[in-house]
Amino acid sequence: MNKFDRNLVILSALGISLSGILIFFLDEFFKLKTDYGLRTNPLMDEIKLVHNFFNFLFIFAVGKIFNGHIILGLRKIKKNKLITGHVIFYGSIFLTFSGILLLYVSSVELRYFISKAHLVIGITLFLSFIVHFFTPNPK
Repeated sequence: MNKFDRNLVILSALGISLSGILIFFLDEFFKLKTDYGLRTNPLMDEIKLVHNFFNFLFIFAVGKIFNGHIILGLRKIKKNKLITGHVIFYGSIFLTFSGILLLYVSSVELRYFISKAHLVIGITLFLSFIVHFFTPNPK
């Protein structure tokens, strides 16, 4: 993988993670008290827009490295960092589907469960990215 593609994946993954963490904190701790009860923070829509922008950028970056990096790892041709690569690949699929479900599910109980699962998978992927990208290759 060349440096530009690697940096694009790292930048988009970092953008997704930071904006996702910001969405979590705005939703949990910075709700506004109004005369009509608790309301979501007015910055929430903008942060979700940034989060979705980095999602599309990440999908584009993964598409750029798919044939040369991901397929080699899935076929076990590249054997270093294989476990974290699988966690990132399959976790990204689950994270994408849980994000899509968050847009379309209207049941409050199911939406709460999906949002917590989305958060846990996202944190796991963030930690896997750190381990996968910054662990030195064995010689």
